[in-house]
Amino acid sequence: MRTLAILTAALFIFGCSDDDNGTTKQDKGGGGGDIGVKEDKGGGGNEGGTQEDQGGGGGKYCQMYCDQASDCPTGMDKDCVNNKCVQCKDTADCDSATYKGGCDTTTGFCKLCGADADCDISGTKIGTGMCDSNGSCYKCDKDDDCTAVAGGAFKVCINNVCKTCAADTDCTAGLSKCDTATGVCGCASDDECCTAAGGSSGCGLTCNSGMCECSDDTQCSTYTTGTYKCL
Repeated sequence: MRTLAILTAALFIFGCSDDDNGTTKQDKGGGGGDIGVKEDKGGGGNEGGTQEDQGGGGGKYCQMYCDQASDCPTGMDKDCVNNKCVQCKDTADCDSATYKGGCDTTTGFCKLCGADADCDISGTKIGTGMCDSNGSCYKCDKDDDCTAVAGGAFKVCINNVCKTCAADTDCTAGLSKCDTATGVCGCASDDECCTAAGGSSGCGLTCNSGMCECSDDTQCSTYTTGTYKCL
């Protein structure tokens, strides 16, 4: 059971802990949160990928927002700091059996690992078995390190971190365009933004350079894990 919990946490962390933080582009195998939104960098969040790092158009994006901790989804409700939900304020807030890297106090997220040894649990390799600079077990030296990860979610090694696409064919129908520079799937049309967010066609979100942009808060209402605003 412990190994299963850590495997789940490894995927949860990957969704937001790599250098592409939280937006419309989707890292398959990530934290299982909403797609098409902007979120801050960190290791335990709900979204995967950053708008800026992934070549977004410089517009506004649906971002998780809080006034108090009770506005935040379970697991991200330790505190609300500068209108951002955090998973931890210090290492004591992180389950040491799962998050061996402690708390990244800059981002407010627990890290799965602090060293390669943390990515091996009782002989079971987590991810690639190597700890990356973000505190997740998806460090790589070559593409083969990524494609060998169980589940087949990772296709390419970029800047020593496994990413989810090397071509459009690696992406799902919902977010079908691969940004080959970042290895993250993004939108190809406005309708993809709406359906990926759980809404219907014509919801008002627009696709710009693979990122889903918004113009007002009402367009962010389809996201259910927390409160989102167009910022």
